[in-house]
Amino acid sequence: MKSIILKAIICVLFVSNCLAQTEKTPSKKVISVCPFQIGERGKAANFRFGFSYFLEVGASGNVTKIEEFASTQRFKEYKFVRDELFIDCMKKWRLEPTGKYFVGFYVGTGSIKTAVDMPRNYMRIVDPAKQELIIELLLDERDVLQVDKTKQKK
Repeated sequence: MKSIILKAIICVLFVSNCLAQTEKTPSKKVISVCPFQIGERGKAANFRFGFSYFLEVGASGNVTKIEEFASTQRFKEYKFVRDELFIDCMKKWRLEPTGKYFVGFYVGTGSIKTAVDMPRNYMRIVDPAKQELIIELLLDERDVLQVDKTKQKK
């Protein structure tokens, strides 16, 4: 867990420094890395889903509204990913500037449809000025179907 937080802090600091050099208005984002958990049905599956949301951010920087895309609602039916954790996590974020943000979580157990030069599992935040932040989400070993290696050697 500490390594996830450390990687997220490094990514945020690196991207923030790069963006700070090019943007005219400074922005501030206080986010936590959202937990990524595979549901019981998903552990044995080879899948890749994108959960997409629009966030409304008010003057205080708090997330005031979370709107799911229709495709996100379709993926929820499979119960492969505990997506409710994404929503709980985003509610705690503080973002600047105010306005509408896009947030996507791209997760799965396989690498099908993974964009080139992108982590296998990641979240993407696009602010109202179209600046993008990408943070890798690490999959816990316990969330992958374990094969008994002693039986494989026979």
